[in-house]
Amino acid sequence: MARRTDPQVFVATQSGSAEVDGENMTFVKGVTRVRKGHRLLEQLPSFFEAADEHLNYEEEAADAGPGVKRDAVVVGETPEATPEAPATPEVPR
Repeated sequence: MARRTDPQVFVATQSGSAEVDGENMTFVKGVTRVRKGHRLLEQLPSFFEAADEHLNYEEEAADAGPGVKRDAVVVGETPEATPEAPATPEVPR
């Protein structure tokens, strides 16, 4: 895949850690990815290179937002058939 002319995602080219704005940040070569404008990328630009993939953090979500329902159901189960967890018994002190 050809590199984008305006990369949005960068990947670490070496492993290490750095203090950025008083916060210790660890990064791993080939694993840690940051988006354009990230504090770590701005402080250590020579430790990152443009990644081949494109991610849009502003649009992607791992879970349903407020008021959004997902149709995910575990195969073989329906929400009505899922038993509730048993109550935790009280332990005498």
